[in-house]
Amino acid sequence: MLINKTLLATGNKRFANYIIDTIFYFIIYFFINITSLLSCRWFNLEESFFHFSDIFSFKWFVFWVFFWQLLYFLQEYSTQRTLGKYITGTKVVLATGLKPGAEFILVRTLCRLIPLEALSFGEIEVELGYHDSISKTYVIDVKKFETALLLNNAFDEIGTVEQ
Repeated sequence: MLINKTLLATGNKRFANYIIDTIFYFIIYFFINITSLLSCRWFNLEESFFHFSDIFSFKWFVFWVFFWQLLYFLQEYSTQRTLGKYITGTKVVLATGLKPGAEFILVRTLCRLIPLEALSFGEIEVELGYHDSISKTYVIDVKKFETALLLNNAFDEIGTVEQ
């Protein structure tokens, strides 16, 4: 079954995904930082690599970008969803409705590094950003997709004879 515009997640859901995922990643970063600080104190080390005073340093930026990209990739590759997508009932698929392979998810993840990529949505009602169009993936509403799939299967069964 091919994905059509009616199955796409709304701009509001996409924005909610972004906000939820960002909060989730900052919480994880906070716990990594706390763990690092406690480890430094426990082992009597002078400075933590992820120390809060370094929040605007280059190493913090590189770590955050790598960490953020890795989390997006691992979540979307393994389950087609991030935490935000679970909460909003959306997931990533190919145009055929199938699960994207690693190459599609990798391109999708790397496209998030395009400067001002979040602005590629323009208005909140636009359903596709650069990380969707370049990677040829779609974020769909799971309930709408499952309903359409059931209807599609029901139409396929019309006229078939049970044996």
